[in-house]
Amino acid sequence: MGASLLWTLSYILFSVVVCKQATGDNVTLSVPSHTVYLEDTVTLYCSGHDGKHVQFYKDGSPAQLDSQHVLEQGQYYAYLAIYSASQSDDGLYSCGTNNETQSAQKLLTATASSRRVEVTVSNTDSPAGGSVTLSCDVHDWNGKLKWYRAAGPFSPKENIDKYEKTVSVSQRGVYYCRGVNGPAATKQSTSVTVVDTVPTVRVSESEVFVGERVSLRCEVEGGADTDWTYHWRKNRLNLCPTSREYTVWSVSESDRGEYSCRAQRGPHITTVWSTSSSVSVQSESVISLDFRKKQVNVDVTNIEVELIEEEKTGDKQDRTKDRTLGNTCGDGNWVRKASVTLQTPVRPVYQGDSVTLLCSGPAQRHLHFYKDGSQLQLKRTTSDQLTISGVSKSDEGQYSCGINEKVQSDTWRLTVTERHRRVTVTPLSSAVSAVGSVILSCNIEGFTEGYRWFRGESSLSKTSQWISVSRGGEYSCRGQDQFILTPQSLTVTVIETVSVTPNGPEVFVGERVSLRCEVEGGADTDWTYHWRKNRLNLRPTSREYTVWSVSESDRGEYSCRAQRGPHITTVWSTSSSVSVLLNKPQVTVTGASQLLKGDSVQLFCSVSPSSSGWKYDWSRNEQLFKESSSEAQVTVSEAGEYQCRAHRGEPPYFTELSHKLSLTVTGEAKGDVSSFPVMWVVGPVCAVVLLILLLLLWSYIKTKGKSSSSENGEAGESQDNQQQLYSSLLHGREAKKLTDTFTSAHTKPPISHEASRAALLCCLLTLTALTCHVLLSSSFRRSTPPRT
Repeated sequence: MGASLLWTLSYILFSVVVCKQATGDNVTLSVPSHTVYLEDTVTLYCSGHDGKHVQFYKDGSPAQLDSQHVLEQGQYYAYLAIYSASQSDDGLYSCGTNNETQSAQKLLTATASSRRVEVTVSNTDSPAGGSVTLSCDVHDWNGKLKWYRAAGPFSPKENIDKYEKTVSVSQRGVYYCRGVNGPAATKQSTSVTVVDTVPTVRVSESEVFVGERVSLRCEVEGGADTDWTYHWRKNRLNLCPTSREYTVWSVSESDRGEYSCRAQRGPHITTVWSTSSSVSVQSESVISLDFRKKQVNVDVTNIEVELIEEEKTGDKQDRTKDRTLGNTCGDGNWVRKASVTLQTPVRPVYQGDSVTLLCSGPAQRHLHFYKDGSQLQLKRTTSDQLTISGVSKSDEGQYSCGINEKVQSDTWRLTVTERHRRVTVTPLSSAVSAVGSVILSCNIEGFTEGYRWFRGESSLSKTSQWISVSRGGEYSCRGQDQFILTPQSLTVTVIETVSVTPNGPEVFVGERVSLRCEVEGGADTDWTYHWRKNRLNLRPTSREYTVWSVSESDRGEYSCRAQRGPHITTVWSTSSSVSVLLNKPQVTVTGASQLLKGDSVQLFCSVSPSSSGWKYDWSRNEQLFKESSSEAQVTVSEAGEYQCRAHRGEPPYFTELSHKLSLTVTGEAKGDVSSFPVMWVVGPVCAVVLLILLLLLWSYIKTKGKSSSSENGEAGESQDNQQQLYSSLLHGREAKKLTDTFTSAHTKPPISHEASRAALLCCLLTLTALTCHVLLSSSFRRSTPPRT
């Protein structure tokens, strides 16, 4: 049997050694799976070498090491970095600690073509003035993009904390980018230089009238017309011209706005966008005068015209009086040409919206609104505004405005959708809000600006789509711009009373912690709960958030918000700080280490650092004798080595066992001797007291016997008296004398003092006997060793 077991163990050991050598110490090689282009950087990682020296192999031979192929190794890492890769780097790679222990071969694919990596200036984005948008374009790349900036062409590059495809920059310098993805990186891109010259826009006339010409010029300090290409935009929308001067030959109201420019020289040098210059367009009313077949344009802001019509020999005579100049003209033919404009919505109109149309025309002329060519008879407070409340399909049609049926604005068709506009208020869980508040979002179909908020019936001053509220109440919103007023949304009720319990718990690594979201008057089934840690949202939606095994990363500030359906929400609660203690709690046992035989002592179990909720287990000589006690102390009377351990939670989190406290019982030999003096003292005293009491009782009994003899004599006299009574009765004496004598003879005499003394002596005798019994029994127990 022994020989067979030895042979089996030897075979197993031999198999392990063989398998260990065959597997090459579990050495593995990581190679990027994507195609490597010329000048790319790629890194091959080797793991599982256990700190041994690592050799990389290419196509079965040791890999070449030079300035472009660098081997780096430490105790826990080893990698081969290939800088500026070429097609010669294509092949099968492996790594290992020697020729016999190598990893599996993996293919690195390298092409002879170069990857396109370039930085261009973006014309599609519209950054703020004083900045420009750059775009990084990398061919055949899905990884991250990294940006660099240098003060000049030969200055060192510094990283920019930006990883997007497009970045907005305002600082002068030379900008580069490249693709980075873990062990792989592309070559560096071409550069774009942002010069420190900021162009300016010069306007020929900053305030022009409709129909006039206006020119804008982009000025670059030190830049010539032939060197630069120019880009223009109005209200951050790009315009087509690329010349230095931008001209509008006949200005209309749509040409008013903010204009800016940017200059670019070739693909690699650019300026930032200039600050904006404003162009203001003024509308006017014009009278066209056909006088002796000559066309004259007169600005009515300078001349006040009065039209007079007279019938004379069938001819119409029009006279005007120039009240400004004091001249009178006649024999002319006046034609009124008024500028009337109808301002209308640009957004879609839904059923239930309120729509406002604005009409502008000559001053002091009454304006009318028309639908499908017919004048509308409306009650309005002003003549230049038409409001249609609660729009429906019946309000569709062609609308215009004007002085009369001949002098009107262009028509505008009102089209109403088939359904009502969706207007809702929703609490946002993804947005970061302060504790004690919640962010509400106003979602209006077809609206991106112009929001109005209400708390109850009161209007709020906030006009953004998202608002942060901390007061309880019913909140609603609606959309409103110059032309459209949407219906009001349903209300969302915000409740303030929410909290997280427990507040500020301290837990140890590995312990379980549960946080509970408490809503005043809220039931578990009614609410959905949202949790966040350090203002970052967590996934759970239940009332209780539990971390089953706490780690250091779980420390932080936790808060919650509860929501019931789409229309009731609480604010975010105040935060409960969870502190994570890295070291396990220390448990110590304190108490006396010695006691006399028959006595008992209290031992105390304490947890450091101090915290609540612990239960205690006690053991003596490694045998558990008290379990899950809520008391931190225990009373013991036996010798032994005592230990305690604390635990709390469910499942329980246990501390380590405390140190051992040795308790010894002293006085075992002296205990038998010490009890005898007590017995020798107590015994004689008890005997003397009992003897005295017995003598007193005997003396009393003896005295009682003498008194009994005298009572017998008195009893004979009593019998004689009774005979005299009988004889008196026979002789007919008075009944009263007979009755009194009979009563006195048969009445019980009172208890004498001797009887009381006897009873007292009996009681004292009994108490003395009991006391002696107790004292002697106690002394006997102290002298008897306890059973183990």
